Amino acid sequence: MRIHIRLLPALCALAVTPAFAGDIDWPTYGLDLSNQRYATPNQIDTGNVGKLTRAWAYHSGVKATFQSTPIMVDRTVYLSLPFNGVVALDAVTGRQLWRYEHPRKKDYPLCCGPANRGVAVADGKVFIGTVDARLVALDAKSGKVLWDVEVADADSARQESVSTLTEADPLREANIAGQSGVGIAMAPVVYKGKVLIGVTGVGYGLHLDSDRDGAPLGAVVGFAGN
Repeated sequence: MRIHIRLLPALCALAVTPAFAGDIDWPTYGLDLSNQRYATPNQIDTGNVGKLTRAWAYHSGVKATFQSTPIMVDRTVYLSLPFNGVVALDAVTGRQLWRYEHPRKKDYPLCCGPANRGVAVADGKVFIGTVDARLVALDAKSGKVLWDVEVADADSARQESVSTLTEADPLREANIAGQSGVGIAMAPVVYKGKVLIGVTGVGYGLHLDSDRDGAPLGAVVGFAGN
């Protein structure tokens, strides 16, 4: 049985005292390039963790899978939304400063759902990869699009074919069950003026090593095209 859960993305901020304690930036997924997700602030400890209260909450209004890591730079929270919206929020009050909506093709076959893992912030820009395989740079102050480039041919995954398999491959005569487009779900990484990004959606055939006695190692005994 497959259970589908639809979530309303929301961001909550917790506070111990009225004073703002978030003076350490979290500019990229995993905090920094080591991706350790470890920060040094010590305002929260075993003595006061039970006293945390909600300082504010932000509701995006988008009903879809939510997997984003909030990013914070200079007391501004940057949050990617499903289908590649981006919002900038005042980290103290939760007030929305700007919002960007990506103009994707509505009929585009999503590779892996609408979720996005997050943005990266560097050099006054907010970077986001999109479900239709584009990389967009936004002005961190205004949300204005600075540039928008194609990372990969969004339709390339739908050009896959079993015809390239060897004649001896038992999968050669298989039917492709379905196809999706290429997309980007990962959060970008910025390093020395370069934005690193990867795509997903290509090679989604399900190739299984057989556990049957006498079957050759690496034999393909299952296939799924989407």
